[in-house]
Amino acid sequence: MRMNRWIAAAVVASTAFGFPALASDGALEINQACVATGCFPGDTGGYPVTITAPGSYRLTSNLSTHSNAVSVIRFDVEDVHLDLGGFVISGPVTCTGTPVACTGASVGLQGFGVQAIPGHGSVRNGTVRGLGRAGIDAGDGM
Repeated sequence: MRMNRWIAAAVVASTAFGFPALASDGALEINQACVATGCFPGDTGGYPVTITAPGSYRLTSNLSTHSNAVSVIRFDVEDVHLDLGGFVISGPVTCTGTPVACTGASVGLQGFGVQAIPGHGSVRNGTVRGLGRAGIDAGDGM
């Protein structure tokens, strides 16, 4: 019981003092709560969540934006592995019908769910939908 209180205090302290939250396997956590202040060093508050160091990252909640012009997660470094953890990255665009008609999208907008350096990382285990331009932009591929 005493050990559990210590662990809980450490978790509260790490988030209160701006240290990144770590999953049990060492992955850095990304969630809607940390977006406002920055999820880890190198990330300023707001979208996009900017990953500036190689490593493993994991969503621990859904991420959503009301703007079709904003990217949600962006990384320009190699060896980034993003586990969406079964969660959803979503924006305001909806598409239905045959032929497909979309509402909330505008020509020329740059909103991506995940925008990554081509060929040097991975995104897995979740859903990306409703962004202004595309769900995942990895240039030539991941």
